[in-house]
Amino acid sequence: MVMENKTKLIPTLTPTFEQWKSLAIFLTHHETSLQRRFGAVKILPPSRWVPLVKNPYDIRHIKLYIKQEIIHSSHQSDVFYIQNSETPKRRCMTYDEFKTIAESDPYRLNDAINNNILDYFWSTISKSVSLHVPNVDDTLFAKREAVFNMTNLSSLLKYYPQRIPGVTSPVIHMGMWSSAVGIHIDEYDLISLNYLHHGASKIWYIIHPSCYSKLEELVNKLKLFSDISSSCLSPLQHKSLLIKPSFLDLHSIEYYRIEQKLNELVAIFPGTYHCYFDTGFNLSETIKYGLPSWLQFQRRSPRLCSCKISSSIFVNLNRRFFTNEILSKFQKDYLTSTSSTSVDLSTGKFKI
Repeated sequence: MVMENKTKLIPTLTPTFEQWKSLAIFLTHHETSLQRRFGAVKILPPSRWVPLVKNPYDIRHIKLYIKQEIIHSSHQSDVFYIQNSETPKRRCMTYDEFKTIAESDPYRLNDAINNNILDYFWSTISKSVSLHVPNVDDTLFAKREAVFNMTNLSSLLKYYPQRIPGVTSPVIHMGMWSSAVGIHIDEYDLISLNYLHHGASKIWYIIHPSCYSKLEELVNKLKLFSDISSSCLSPLQHKSLLIKPSFLDLHSIEYYRIEQKLNELVAIFPGTYHCYFDTGFNLSETIKYGLPSWLQFQRRSPRLCSCKISSSIFVNLNRRFFTNEILSKFQKDYLTSTSSTSVDLSTGKFKI
């Protein structure tokens, strides 16, 4: 049995409708304390908000779908590597076709497994093969969605002249049971927003901010990439490493766990090590998010994969574009409010 003896849960924030509309104000006021204490946060949109979205069945041209196998490390039984390979394609796949595969018998879990899904995942992780769809250049939010829309967020990146899918514009991900993304830090030290539109939960593991260096030291000391790695300066950025929670416990590396359910938003703060796996078929949408503090964020170590492997998204985002004039415009457009918003971090609830 896989025990998560020291798992802590990330706070869940529940904004009012007005606070949800002014997400930039809340994150700007509280990002420092949230980032330092947790590294991530889960946000439940107000029940009053009913998002206007497009029909996912209109997604008919999925050009890239990945076959994923997870293998044991040859010298650490609690360490696993994700092996991604592009599948041979005769044509594009549709949303309907992917959903049909993801919900077929080999990937359908019974109630007994669903009630003990963490143990089941970590105990069978190396026995399953899955498909996942990364980075579909599209959005599920309708153009007329005006309250929260990833194509029109109150972000510094909104002013950037270049359209970069997954960074300045959203991308869609589709997963199925056991599809996963390994431990990594998101590129360019931006906040990463992930919204779950359809399907089963995602399980996230967030390394506690105080343990980042300890994780890196463990990876180097135990040579956890010796099975697969090259001379890459940032092998964790391959997003291929998964570590069993009990192994993190053994080495006193603290972590949080998030179960992200339907219509929930997860925000990963800059410089945060994290990974996740899918508990069944799902469709999520993600984008990077920039606040003024991003321009002062100091990197602790290289963030970009130096060997530019195919699964990495390499973009050239020029911070010099964000001048004082742009910062002033952002302040005027999005950070002007007559209300005082605060959050009680002991309960994880918004309050005025």
